[in-house]
Amino acid sequence: MYSPFTPPQHRVTRNQKYWRTRFATSLVATFFVTLTPLAIAQSVEDLTCQAYDADKKDDDALAAKLYEQACNGGDAFACYQLYWISPSYRGLQPCDNDSCEEERETERRQLLKQACDGGLADACSTLGLPYNDKQDYFKLEHIKIAKCRFDQGNAAYNQKDYAKAAKLYGAACDLYKGGEYRAKGCLNIGLLYEKGLGVKQSYGAARNCYQRACSDGDTSNCINLGVLYENGQGEDQSLAKARELYEKACNAGDEKGCSHLARLNDKEQHIASQDPLTIAQIAQEFEKKGDRAKAKELYGKACDGGLAEGCLNLGVLIQSNPRKANPLYEKACNGGVVEGCFNLGVAYANGRDGLQQDYTKARQLFKRACDGNLAVGCHGLAVIYAKGKGIRQDLPTAKKYFGKACDLGEQDGCDGYAVLNEKGVQ
Repeated sequence: MYSPFTPPQHRVTRNQKYWRTRFATSLVATFFVTLTPLAIAQSVEDLTCQAYDADKKDDDALAAKLYEQACNGGDAFACYQLYWISPSYRGLQPCDNDSCEEERETERRQLLKQACDGGLADACSTLGLPYNDKQDYFKLEHIKIAKCRFDQGNAAYNQKDYAKAAKLYGAACDLYKGGEYRAKGCLNIGLLYEKGLGVKQSYGAARNCYQRACSDGDTSNCINLGVLYENGQGEDQSLAKARELYEKACNAGDEKGCSHLARLNDKEQHIASQDPLTIAQIAQEFEKKGDRAKAKELYGKACDGGLAEGCLNLGVLIQSNPRKANPLYEKACNGGVVEGCFNLGVAYANGRDGLQQDYTKARQLFKRACDGNLAVGCHGLAVIYAKGKGIRQDLPTAKKYFGKACDLGEQDGCDGYAVLNEKGVQ
């Protein structure tokens, strides 16, 4: 009829509102990459970029002209694009004899050979040549256009047209095979989101941009992402995630990542030596990361420093050893953390976990938890009255506490209230 007592669970051992508190720090980390200015002189890459844009606008004649210039300058991508463009867009008259057709075909194969020699796998494949050590078309396209968009973005940025710059950096970032310039695009659009230049200021959007390139191994984006996590910008502060990102950059050989990691170590040691709340918050990050040993150590320090929540969370971590966990629940309970009262009450009600069964103590502890508006505490108290455990059975009182548990969101409380209500208990 009524749900039995259950052992302590994480869901009833966190004061969620309490743990949302973040601490301020004077050690604000920043890492900004200088936006590289665009070179004035037109290059082969510029010609390819212009040709690509003309091609996208269906201006085939202009695209053919620019691709031809870029191909003559040694751009394999441009040669391959030119191969697919109709001769008519290159200003050539239609052939009227076989000799002309053969010359055109020879010329087109020469374009393929230039593209193949330049490292384009698709061109080699079309010619029937080995291509295992070559780049595929889409990767080369992404690399070329990512650089193009990044350079265009820099030009717009230097002209203080930040909205246009943001659009172009974003386009570079979207080219997932774009390599170095894709990463630079993600970095710079992220910085614009942080500063609110040309886009609505958003740390969340900046974090997403950094994450995309960091996932591909770009250390600068990992570092910037780490700074946002460290400062709690874009989502809740997470020193553990910041550490993980700095370590990733440092292990990849980025000295800036190592510097940030060293600074974070100093910061944690400095704060943790003084503030039990911060110690517990750092412990919680290690727990989320799966480092239970470090979490136990830090929760212990927080508990010793007088933070009742630290005692509670340490107790939950070591609940497989109840002889050590139960005193921690008691300390948490005495410190005003009602989840500790409930967990200790469960131990007394079940008569295990190193304690002799004592329903009187369990009832007292559940009462303290219920008075603190912990729903499961009210439910536990209701069960004791309903079953007459350690006290005379009192169904009206049981119904009262089932009702309160229900009002606080505990479904078992609603079910118990309904059962007694059907029996006509007032």
